[in-house]
Amino acid sequence: MIPIEMKFYQSLQDMFIGANIEGQGGFINLMRIKSEYYKKIENLLKEDIEEILANTIYENHDLLIIKDKNPKRGEL
Repeated sequence: MIPIEMKFYQSLQDMFIGANIEGQGGFINLMRIKSEYYKKIENLLKEDIEEILANTIYENHDLLIIKDKNPKRGEL
């Protein structure tokens, strides 16, 4: 993975999970559950993000091809 991607996914994890906390209690248990849930959905998130990026790149590529096929007035 590219370092920029690693930073992105680390930031995403930090925002979702928050700070690591130790101890006992209801809030701590909720944070632990949230952390475990993130680990389960992390790969799904990555797949979704990669699919969206691929579709965006594909759509932009198509727009560039269409633009190249339609010369501006005066370029003929």
